[in-house]
Amino acid sequence: MISDVERKLKESATTRKKAVLAEYQHMKAMLAREESEVLKAVDRELEMGQTKIKDLMAKLTDNVDSMNKAKEEIHRLLNQTQTLAFLQAPFKLPPAVNFDPYTPRLSLDSKKVKQSEAFTAALKNFLMELLKHPHETRISILQRGEKVASATGFTQVSPAIGLQSELRFPPPLMRLPRSHSPGPPAKAGQKKKPPNKKENTKSHLQSAENTSENLMKSMENLKKSMENLKEDFGARGCQAAAEPRENPGTSKLPPEISSAEKRSELLKYGYAFIYDPKTAHKRIALSENFTKASVSDEHTDYVDLPERFAVCSQVLGSKGFSTGRHYWEVRLSSNNFIGIGLAYGSIDRKGPTSRLGRNDKSWCVEWFNVKLSAWHSSNELVLVNPSPKRVGVLLDCEEGKATFYNVADRAYPFHSFAFKITEAVYPAFWIFSSGSFITLCKLQ
Repeated sequence: MISDVERKLKESATTRKKAVLAEYQHMKAMLAREESEVLKAVDRELEMGQTKIKDLMAKLTDNVDSMNKAKEEIHRLLNQTQTLAFLQAPFKLPPAVNFDPYTPRLSLDSKKVKQSEAFTAALKNFLMELLKHPHETRISILQRGEKVASATGFTQVSPAIGLQSELRFPPPLMRLPRSHSPGPPAKAGQKKKPPNKKENTKSHLQSAENTSENLMKSMENLKKSMENLKEDFGARGCQAAAEPRENPGTSKLPPEISSAEKRSELLKYGYAFIYDPKTAHKRIALSENFTKASVSDEHTDYVDLPERFAVCSQVLGSKGFSTGRHYWEVRLSSNNFIGIGLAYGSIDRKGPTSRLGRNDKSWCVEWFNVKLSAWHSSNELVLVNPSPKRVGVLLDCEEGKATFYNVADRAYPFHSFAFKITEAVYPAFWIFSSGSFITLCKLQ
C-alpha cells in the first residue's frame, strides 16, 4: 500500500514538473518572439533612415551639379563683358531669394520603436518586483490584482522615456478549498471516528494536487498579465523625454537593495546638521539658518578660505561621519542640474577634479537635464529616474554603504554605493542651475 502511494506521488511530481516546464518554455518562446520582432522593427527603422540618407545624398549631388553648371555659365558671361549679350543677361536673372538651409531630421524614434522599448522596460520592472516576493505570496498578489511595490512607482522606465500606466491584472480566481479545511461540526453525542490511514494518505495526495493546481493557475495568471501589459502599452504609447537617449544601459535596482521601507524605521537614525559656510562656493547663497542652499549668477562676498570650493558650485555639510548609522533628507527645487552625495574631508577644493563623483574621494547621484546618473571616480552609471521631490540618504559606516531613497508615503531606494570608509564622510551637494536650491529637511 505504501509503495503504491509513493509511486503515485512520484508520478504526480513528474507530471507537474513537465507541466511547469512546458509553461516556462511557452513564456520563453513568447519573450523570444517579442525580442525578435522588436529587433526587426529597429532594423527596419535603420534601413528606412539609411534609404532617406541615400536619397538626400542623391539630391545633394544633383544640386551640386546644377550649381557647377550655373558657375560655368556665369564665367562664360563674364568673358563677354563688352558684348550686348552680357548687358542683356542681368534682365534674365531670377530675383534673389533668402532661405534657411535644409537640415534633415532622422532618428529611430518612431512610435512603434518607442512603444516596444517602453513595454520591454516596464515588463522587466514588473517581473523583477514580482519575483522579489516569496513563492507563497505571488499567487495572492496576482489574484488580488495588487500592484507590486516599486522604487520608481512605475512612472519612469528609462532615462529618456516618460511613462505612466496602470498595470492590469487578471480578475481574481475562486479560492480552492484546502484539503485540511474543517468539515461541518459534529452533532451532539456523535463520536469521532478514529483516523483512517487510507483516508489520511488520500488527503495528502489531494493536498499535493491542489498545490500543484494553484501553481499552474499562477503561471497562467502571469502569462495573462504579460499579455495585458503588451496590449496596454500598445494602445497607450509613450511620450519621449526632452533629452536624446544615450546607450549606456539603464541600471537595474541592485539585488542587495530591498523594496520600499517604512520611513519611521529610517528616522531612528535621523541626524540634523547645517551647511558649512566655510566650504560654500561663492555662487552659493546660504539662508534659513544655513539649511537652504541656492545658486545664482552673482558671487557672494565670502572670505577666501582653503576649505572653500573655488571651481564647482558645491557645499558640504557641517558634520562628518566615520561610525554608526546616520540618515538625513533634503527637498529639491527641481530635478535638473543638482547633485547629492558624500565626500571625504580631503576632497580637492580648487581644481577641476573637485566636482562630486569625478574623483575617488566622493560619490553622488546627479540630475543632468532629465538624466539621473550615479558618479564615482569619473565613472557614470545611468539610473532609472524616479523624479523625486524629497531625497533621503542613509549612511551605514559599519557596512560601508550609502543608500539614496525617493521619499513619499514610504522610502523607495533607487541607488546605493558600497565603499570602505577610511576617514570622515561629509554630506555633499552640487547646484548648478541658477535659481535652484536644496533645503535640509527637519526630520519628524
